[in-house]
Amino acid sequence: YTTLFRSALAYLEEASLAKSRAILTASVARHDKADFHNLLGELAAKEGHIEAAAEQYRTAVQMDPSEKNFFDLGTHLLRYRGFEAALTVFSYAVTRYPKSDELKVGLGIADYSLGKYDDAIEQLCRAVDLNPSDTRALEFLGKMYDIAPDKEAQAMVRLARFAHDYPNNAAAT
Repeated sequence: YTTLFRSALAYLEEASLAKSRAILTASVARHDKADFHNLLGELAAKEGHIEAAAEQYRTAVQMDPSEKNFFDLGTHLLRYRGFEAALTVFSYAVTRYPKSDELKVGLGIADYSLGKYDDAIEQLCRAVDLNPSDTRALEFLGKMYDIAPDKEAQAMVRLARFAHDYPNNAAAT
């Protein structure tokens, strides 16, 4: 199982999509695992089959509702402008994994994409609080802190703390 997964992943990473699909299709027939469906989602997205990719990611979440599978599904939905669906996925996922800064970043981006700026800032601040050195959350926060005047002070506190704690990090400047 692990060898098959690694082989399919290697082919996917080197853009040998047909070889990766052959391994994954045969693997799912023998070992119907969430990991294979998640990778099939990534493969389908690379092939331009957006709906098929979403379906594979959903299958992975149903089989194994892990933080990674939720994140991959939500990220796929965001990438292809399924903002409402992404918001639903990330909202549910953060209730299951409340200490996941990555899921909170996804939720913040979904909120932002739907014009829910106060909620976006709130989620990004929570993500920063969970992982103060995560430059992704801080980068998004830095780009949008001034779009929600009621939350600007909260954002500025996190940005200032990061600049103070990590003065040599390029993201802090």
